[in-house]
Amino acid sequence: MLEKGKSKDGRIRFPIKVRIEAYRYLVETIRKLEPKLQIGLCMEEKETFKALNMENSIGCCNCVL
Repeated sequence: MLEKGKSKDGRIRFPIKVRIEAYRYLVETIRKLEPKLQIGLCMEEKETFKALNMENSIGCCNCVL
């Protein structure tokens, strides 16, 4: 299922539709448990943030939260 070389940064990733579906489930679950928790998506593409309505989190990484 991985797409080699399809992403703009050359990383091997799952297709964007799969990533968005997985992230959407996780973000909704997190929001139910901790509505104000800051969520970061490390090294994710801008299109993914936009699809998840998380554009204000671009550049936010859970590694440094």
